[in-house]
Amino acid sequence: MKEGIIEGKMIRKKSDPTSYTIENGEGGKYSKSFFKVLKQFSNFSCLEFRPHTGRTHQIRVHASSVGNPIFGDDKYGGGIKKSNEFNPKFGKNASNLISTINRHALHASSIEFELMNSNGKRIKIDSPIPEELISLEKSLAKYEN
Repeated sequence: MKEGIIEGKMIRKKSDPTSYTIENGEGGKYSKSFFKVLKQFSNFSCLEFRPHTGRTHQIRVHASSVGNPIFGDDKYGGGIKKSNEFNPKFGKNASNLISTINRHALHASSIEFELMNSNGKRIKIDSPIPEELISLEKSLAKYEN
């Protein structure tokens, strides 16, 4: 799937109240994100997310809920344990890269919002993709089949 929508009610996990999960029961708060695959590799993808709602950890929870957690995100399944699911050569290198970047492979390239009491005036802030994430993608791509 090249693009789509992930939505559902986000609720705190009972086992870890600092984590969230998607459930379709009565509780939780509605969340919705649009996503688009920018680059597809055999072991990972580079995606663009556009959250429609703004829940805590929303992008991380949405990515994990469809089985594709954010690279380096231990809390939602994208850490070293996930790397070990791949072929040994790729997994070892992915684990090393997780340790090297020491962060999630997640970046807000821009944010836009309406100013309060401004009659619709909007502000947009752009932030270039950090060099360590560009290098990470290049490094991961080297280990593809």
